[in-house]
Amino acid sequence: MTAVPVPPTIQALLAARLDRLDEEERAVIERASVEGKVFHSGSVVELAPEPLRPSVATHLGALVRKELIRPDKPVFAAEDAFRFRHLLIRDAAYDSIPKQVRAKLHERHADWLEGKAGEQAVEYEEIIGYHLEQAYRYRIELGPADDTARAIARGAAERLGSAGRRAFIRSDGPAGVNLVSRAVALLPPEDPLRVELIPNVRVVQGLGGDMAWADRALTEAVESAATTGDRRLAAHAFVQRGLLRLFTESEVTPEELINTAERSIVVFEQLRDELGLARAWRLKAQAHYLARRGGPCADASERALEHVRLAGDRFEEQEIVEWLVIALLLGPAPAAEAAARCEVLLEETGDHSLLQAEILGGLASLVAMRGRTGEADELIARSRGIMNDLGERIWLVSLWWSFVFLWRGDAIAAEHELRPGYDALKKLGERSNFSSLSHSLSTAVYMQGRYAEAEQLARECEEAARPNDVHSQVHWRSTLAKVLARRGEVEAAERLGREAVGFASESDFHLAQADALMNLGEVLDLAGDAEAAAAAVQDAIRLYERKGNVVSAARAHSQLEGLRDTAPSAP
Repeated sequence: MTAVPVPPTIQALLAARLDRLDEEERAVIERASVEGKVFHSGSVVELAPEPLRPSVATHLGALVRKELIRPDKPVFAAEDAFRFRHLLIRDAAYDSIPKQVRAKLHERHADWLEGKAGEQAVEYEEIIGYHLEQAYRYRIELGPADDTARAIARGAAERLGSAGRRAFIRSDGPAGVNLVSRAVALLPPEDPLRVELIPNVRVVQGLGGDMAWADRALTEAVESAATTGDRRLAAHAFVQRGLLRLFTESEVTPEELINTAERSIVVFEQLRDELGLARAWRLKAQAHYLARRGGPCADASERALEHVRLAGDRFEEQEIVEWLVIALLLGPAPAAEAAARCEVLLEETGDHSLLQAEILGGLASLVAMRGRTGEADELIARSRGIMNDLGERIWLVSLWWSFVFLWRGDAIAAEHELRPGYDALKKLGERSNFSSLSHSLSTAVYMQGRYAEAEQLARECEEAARPNDVHSQVHWRSTLAKVLARRGEVEAAERLGREAVGFASESDFHLAQADALMNLGEVLDLAGDAEAAAAAVQDAIRLYERKGNVVSAARAHSQLEGLRDTAPSAP
């Protein structure tokens, strides 16, 4: 945000008002300004000089009467809260504090806030990290960083980084990048935490050039490791850079990522580094997904999961399980087999509520494929209930729910599930889950006969989808092909439809292959070639049955019968 310049006359007036305060009132309002526009009396007491503390409440009352502050709603129980009458008053009070004093006050306020938050301190990590970050910045403005300053910086980085990871989990990429990049900037190149904090894989997708700082930090870590001979740091940096490149460099190949992963696995095995092994296997899994190999992706994800549980890293575990569920649902594993594995995952992650919500969403789709409608609805309700209780929303899970309704032919219910996530992610500028939600939403809208809107959504998916997003790459082409066919542009429609089939056929994603064939069948039927359409639908049925999607297979059989009725008889 660009700062709005304050006219010197207003600054002078505000400074004059503060100058008219007595010494103790001035000290109180300055301490109040450290917390922000809204502040708590307990913080002011904590930051005030010892002799002034008993009279803080009296001075706050005086500042209210002088119309510099007013009472406000407190965040913490048993606290009085106040708000500056205008942000400019707060800024004027804050600017009058010497930098050396500011550094100490920010550090003390962070300690007060952490103590006040108690068991809920994790919810305030971003704010605590901000105050420690300010304490460090002011310290190094006044002189070289000493051990105390470096310890403050690391404390700030730990909290900002943790808050950033949570932002990524809730699909708020811009907030996550802001927090993590600030955390990384606080740490020296040789600190392993700097590498650990770099976001990767799906959370990075769509953030593009905004991640140049991350590539720089990882490169510096590699250079530092080369100087010091730190093989562990080097291997971690190489793996994290591979995970980053996966979604920021379109020219990266599966082969080079697998090579990086395998070389790093050797190092991590020698060092018995379980987190390193988890990440390296995860990179290998993602490389297989990039190559459109769902089966090997699931296998490598299983290896990653074994190691991450030994490492005890819950964030990494959530990312690995999420991709394992994706590979089980979309890949070649038969629905019954994939559902059984998801049921085991549910048992294994019983103390991780958010992860349970994700697994339940994937399991609902797998159960729905097999025609178990009531059970699928129950699983969706459980998944939704967990997220409502936690006040969290994982938009990818809405995609799994929408599959259940689309396979039933209930496009209105599918749109209802998808629309909030689509709107939220579009506003955020996030492109990872957005491409998936937009392609599924385009299908729901198309099924309702809103063809112009379906085309718009398909084009948005085309713009957002990365090369390794098999389903998005297939479905935007398929939806657009059907819209063009309905407009009479049959040649362009068939070309796009066959592109979708060709893209899917290079994978082992049976659902994507079958969907592409069904959509091509519709395009061919609209073009008047019922015989070719029937052949495409028959191929789709075989793939649906191989996956175990009996619901889609049954619907495809009905369409096949209709096509056979309209196809010309052999002479």
